[in-house]
Amino acid sequence: MSGLRRLKAIYILSKKKNWIHQDIFRILNNSEIWTLAYIRVKMNYHTQKNKFFFILDDTISKRYYLNDNEKIILLTLQNQVINEKFFFTSDPTSNLDNFIVQEVIYIILNSIYSSIFEENIHSLNEIRHPHYTLSYIEDSFQKIHWVIENKANFSSIKRYKILSFIQTRVHDDRFLRLINKSFQSNISYSSNTSNINLVNIFYQIYYYEFDSWVMHNILSLSKIENKKNKTYIEHINMLGVTLPSFSNIEISYVRYKHSWLIGISDHFSLGNKIKNYIQAILIKKFKGEVTVTNLYKGKILFLDYEIFFPRKNHALDYYSPKLRFELPVNKIKKLLLSHGYLIVTHNHIRTRSKISLIKYKISFIVKHYHRIYSNLANYYSGSTSSKRLRYIHYLLFYSCAMTLAHKQKTSITHIFKTYGKNLTIHLAKSSSQISFPIFLPQKPRKWQKN
Repeated sequence: MSGLRRLKAIYILSKKKNWIHQDIFRILNNSEIWTLAYIRVKMNYHTQKNKFFFILDDTISKRYYLNDNEKIILLTLQNQVINEKFFFTSDPTSNLDNFIVQEVIYIILNSIYSSIFEENIHSLNEIRHPHYTLSYIEDSFQKIHWVIENKANFSSIKRYKILSFIQTRVHDDRFLRLINKSFQSNISYSSNTSNINLVNIFYQIYYYEFDSWVMHNILSLSKIENKKNKTYIEHINMLGVTLPSFSNIEISYVRYKHSWLIGISDHFSLGNKIKNYIQAILIKKFKGEVTVTNLYKGKILFLDYEIFFPRKNHALDYYSPKLRFELPVNKIKKLLLSHGYLIVTHNHIRTRSKISLIKYKISFIVKHYHRIYSNLANYYSGSTSSKRLRYIHYLLFYSCAMTLAHKQKTSITHIFKTYGKNLTIHLAKSSSQISFPIFLPQKPRKWQKN
């Protein structure tokens, strides 16, 4: 069986519950795997676009011709890995070898875990727009008071945890040793796009197991049908609560990539007890840093949205306040400040010209600002209020006008007289034009799910 065919067979076998893969390392004897990995590294070919790589990439590998020098490099590298004499190094001259071996590891792991991830709603969310997750929060967290969230990033996760999760599905010491070498080298966690696939699948493996643990140990706490379950009874005994009151608690969970939230409704003092209990077991089991927020008194920042309940108890929303989703103004301002669109004077932030853009044509400058604002407006189309987006529009608009004035060594007033209030530029050798976007409040607000 060829290497690519065997990858497909592994993918199918992984659909079987509790299937254990053995003798995976033998796949590395097949040159097709190495050719595929080499092509993907050279092409920066990302699996986010094509999940079923072992089917689609078969045609790519047949079209790609390796020269004699490339064949020798791959054969030498293949023999080093098979004989367990290969070691990841930080030497820049070895980067290509490092990336090829990492891609080989990724290809094999992806064939094992793709079918498993497909059954997990949280893994599916990762290939969708983040607004799917935000929309789910809006629907499922309306009765939530307490939110537990993680503050640690993926690089802080203990690597032995990931390896231990892989060991539950792979019983091949040689392949596990190869993965462990990549962990020990620290290379797998760099930001280089050539190995981002391996980083992504590592965190997906970790969080798949985390999802399963949360579903079994946390979400089950709110289900009265689990009252005969041994784990459930242990939980309520530790909390010192009765079954009827415990069953009234609502617990929700959502994750997008490495960011997750656990929401708990408030049932007098019981909600506070469960919140403290869940926080304690999360810290104990996963050694992670978590924070707890009362959405009626504070706010959380999730997927770059500020989420909270309104502070004022207006007559209309006193009994059923709705979650608010707002653009984080301070974070966006800091980002614009760091990239030279804003400047601090006398402890105040104000607009400035973007000096690095002055050397370009005026049409390029306006296109640049048009793209930045349009991307922000598209992502924050789900904002409850449009006031914050209007403010960002104002900052970018005047930064654009000041950049044009700086380039032409004139005043902003003259710029507006020349190009109009929308800074409209007529493109040379074309009847088309480009202008700074007009601020249009999104009514009704909507989540982008494309």
